[in-house]
This record gives sequence, C-alpha cells and structure tokens, in this order.
Amino acid sequence: MIEAASDAPEAWFTLDRDGGRLTLGGAWVTAHCAQLDKALGGQDWNGRGDVAIDASKLERLDSAGAWLVLRTRKSLEAVGRKVSRLDLPEMYVPLLKAVEGAKPCEPYVSRIPPGFRGRLYRIGRATVHAGRQGWSILGYLGRVTVEAAEALVRPARNLRIPAIFHQVEETGINALPIVGLLAFLIGIVLAYLFGPGHGMNINTATLDGTALGSYADNAHKLQGGGLSAFILNIIPSTSFDALARNDVLQVLFFAVLFGVSLALYRGPQAQKVSDMIEAVSG
Repeated sequence: MIEAASDAPEAWFTLDRDGGRLTLGGAWVTAHCAQLDKALGGQDWNGRGDVAIDASKLERLDSAGAWLVLRTRKSLEAVGRKVSRLDLPEMYVPLLKAVEGAKPCEPYVSRIPPGFRGRLYRIGRATVHAGRQGWSILGYLGRVTVEAAEALVRPARNLRIPAIFHQVEETGINALPIVGLLAFLIGIVLAYLFGPGHGMNINTATLDGTALGSYADNAHKLQGGGLSAFILNIIPSTSFDALARNDVLQVLFFAVLFGVSLALYRGPQAQKVSDMIEAVSG
C-alpha cells in the first residue's frame, strides 16, 4: 500500500497500489484540514478503473472534513475516475449530505457604477437620505409645536400643574442653598490652591482709569426695561440664534421647552429623537 498522510498523526488517508481503494481514517476536523489539504493536493489521482472510498475508519468528522471528502471525490471524477462507493459511518451521513447540499454563495455584485458615475450616485443617495431625514425631523418639530400649543391653551388636560410646581420646588428652589454653599466652598478652595493674582506685582495707583470707560458705557447699554424686558429677552427668536450668540438663558429656555414637548408627545418619532439624544449624551 502507498500511504500519503498528513503530518497530523490523527488524520490520514491511504491509496492502494492499484489505485482502486482510498481509505480515510482518524480525525478529519478543522484542526487537521490544513495538513490534509496539502497532502491531498500533492496526491496523484491518475489511474484506471473505479475507486472505492472507505471512510469507515473515521473517528471524527466536522463540516470542514466533510468538505474535504467531497472535494476528494470531485478530484477523482475530474480525472475520469468514477467513485463506485463511499462508505461512511452512519452518524456522519447527515453531515455529509448537508455539506453536499449547501449552495455556494453567489459573488456580490455592486449596483454602484465605477468612476464618476459611482461618486455621483453616492452623492445623490446621500442627498435623498438627508432630505428624508430632514422631512421627518420637520414633521416631528411641527407636531411638537402643535402639542405644546395645545398644552398651553388647555393645560388641565395635558399638564399636571401641581406636580410640575412641586418638582420645580424640590429640584430647584430647595436645592439653591446647597448649590450656593457648594459653589462658595469650591471657590474658596480653588482660590487658596491656585492664588489668582499672586505674583503679578501691579501697582493700582498707576492704573489708567480711563481704560474702563468703554466697559462702563457697555454696562449702561445693558440696562434693560425692567422685569418684563428681562422675561421677554429669555424667549429666543430662533434656537440657532441663541446658540450662535451663546445666550445661556435662551438656550436653557429652548432646552426646557423642547424637553417638555418631547415628554408630552408620545410616538415613534419622539422615541427616535429620545434615543438619538441618549446616544449622543453618552
């Protein structure tokens, strides 16, 4: 008998001198497939007559080993040798049939044309996607506006005024002393640690007081028309204008209004916006 086995002692195959019987044995598993593939690729399958494959001595077989068995049979048939019989342990027959019946995956063919047409196609597809997203967000903002207006016109139905004021009292008014004390203590600690102004060696007698005139003029310009003007100034003309001017009060007002509207409106679009905000905030 002529033996052509892999380097792995647990996986082997032998071919009779007359080439009429191929015996497989050991563990034809993924761990030994590399050596088996190399040994099978170097085997000369040319000869005459039919070939009987005896795989009854296989101790272990997985899908990779079953694929090698089937490929060996195809290699014999490719050189004109018919496989008359394939003896396999009964427990591995379903596995071999499953691997044999598996259809090869078709190669992926991209629909995007190459070159300039492909780039133009990607730009168009991105534009359409951005337009749909913008349309969806615009519809959501319109719905939020309508819901907010209805809540303000008929608050008894949508807003629980006592609960809201109680929550504002608990989280805002009652927390002011604690927040103020913490801010004071943090400021004291930072002032002692870093000592702002130390080492500057500035003589206040030599400072030019006229240089503060422009700041004084601006301070007079900032004087508003009382409480009503201050409250009206909190309401932003647009959200983007408040962000561009870095007006904290207007940004905070828009954030609160947006959060209340988001809480009032229950729908799939609101859930998408909530998920997006939670993902961005981390």
